Amino acid sequence: MAKKSKATIEAIQKQVAYLLKVVGEVKEFTLNSRVVGTLRLMDEAVQAGKVDDAARIGIDALKAGRAMFGAFIHNAVVDGMMGEKVERASRFSTALEKRRAAGFDLDLIARLESMGQGLRDAVTKEKGACFDLRVKAYNELAEAFVAVDTENERRERVRKAISAQAELTRMVVAATSSGTVVRNRVISDRQRATA
Repeated sequence: MAKKSKATIEAIQKQVAYLLKVVGEVKEFTLNSRVVGTLRLMDEAVQAGKVDDAARIGIDALKAGRAMFGAFIHNAVVDGMMGEKVERASRFSTALEKRRAAGFDLDLIARLESMGQGLRDAVTKEKGACFDLRVKAYNELAEAFVAVDTENERRERVRKAISAQAELTRMVVAATSSGTVVRNRVISDRQRATA
């Protein structure tokens, strides 16, 4: 029986290592302190030779960690609905709406919507203990937000520079036009005075 328990605890430890790896790839997420504490208890039980206890504790920690991480990624992109009404907007929906309200260009909004759909698809397609697709899609969406924000800032700087140049051109034309009008009046006044 000890051989079976050892194999089980090794499998659980591999699953814990995988969970910690994928959790570490999403910088916005940290495991709950209770889950981390439970993982420490599992390690202590292994060190004490209580592999059956360690396996039970490890399974509990895995269930909790997977549930929390899965919910985090799910709630990042899926709105909480109550019938037809949005009860809780996802982080993605909230961030996208903020950028819409700020007047981001439609192509930038479309890029974010496309990446958000990629995460929705991954959340729908991938379930359970495997998080590879979801983490990849989540990180791509996070990177897309950074890239879109950077591109929007660049476009705003260009728009401001063009606007400033247009204003300067308008002022030069106005000054030149009024200067020409004044000069023409002076010439005309001189011609009348000498005539």
